[in-house]
Amino acid sequence: MIKTGERIPNFTLASTVGSDMSIAELKGKKAIVYFYPKDNTPG
Repeated sequence: MIKTGERIPNFTLASTVGSDMSIAELKGKKAIVYFYPKDNTPG
């Protein structure tokens, strides 16, 4: 589990504009990364 203030490992995800985005691209910038469990599901 990653705790508040800890560095996160590098990973790449699909963005909302259809391209991939790597966390490494945000290096040196402030960012909020938010995950929620039921995206694109009927639930």
